[in-house]
Amino acid sequence: MRLDFLKQSDDPKNATGSPQPFSRNHDHALSLSGQFAQGPWTLNVDLAASEGNGTQSDLKGIELEPIYNFNEDWQLVFRYTYLQSKLANGIYPIRYESWVTPGRGDRYQEYYLGLNRYFYGHKLKWMLAVEHAHMHDSAADGGAYAGWGFTSGFRVSW
Repeated sequence: MRLDFLKQSDDPKNATGSPQPFSRNHDHALSLSGQFAQGPWTLNVDLAASEGNGTQSDLKGIELEPIYNFNEDWQLVFRYTYLQSKLANGIYPIRYESWVTPGRGDRYQEYYLGLNRYFYGHKLKWMLAVEHAHMHDSAADGGAYAGWGFTSGFRVSW
């Protein structure tokens, strides 16, 4: 189990950057996470909440990620993400969805199913995944989104 706390100063440069802002304006953020393993199974859990600053709404969310290791080379991953904003338009599109819609919403859900092939541990791996994301927009001003994505890529680190 791990508890993380973030205190961010009120700086207008926090929310600037190209092509995406460096971070959103949050006064505080708190995250409780844990990783639980037994045999070939692992469960990663993350509960998080933040207090927004200025126009940034307060957020809360959960991420659940069960993983099954077939062996040391192959891994199956499922991930569920839920994020909720206290106010309408408090959630900005996440990752690749921002290329599809610039609008914002108040509830976000994502289902992810992936297969990983490890060639040299986490230093060299191939990832293949399909995901479905849905953004709810109670303000009905262009932030609603529902769509499928397919991702494949190599991850290299040293």
